[in-house]
Amino acid sequence: MKILAGPMYPLTEFQAQRRVQQAVQRAYYPEGLHRQGAASLAGFFAGRQEQLKTIKVPTLVIHGSEDPIVAVEAGRDVATSVPGAVFQLINGMGHDLPESLTDQLTNLIIDNARKGKR
Repeated sequence: MKILAGPMYPLTEFQAQRRVQQAVQRAYYPEGLHRQGAASLAGFFAGRQEQLKTIKVPTLVIHGSEDPIVAVEAGRDVATSVPGAVFQLINGMGHDLPESLTDQLTNLIIDNARKGKR
């Protein structure tokens, strides 16, 4: 959890423990980790550029500049592949949703959702 958070939005030991406890209480299913990993690999090797080009709804790709799992270029590639998509790089964010960015992320998502109502 701490590694995923990124250097600008570090988690305290207490925050990391709390998140793990909440995740276990919400949905404890150890086999899910393996299934998620397999699905990620399958999607990566299968390629999805052609499918992404068919998306017709307003799309927002939010990516952390310090994501240790998914390269920034991969996020940009997704946004480039979806017609009209917006790419939003969050400086210092890792592969996590820091509580201190809740308002910023919420506003980005709400603004994007409103595009679909026009």
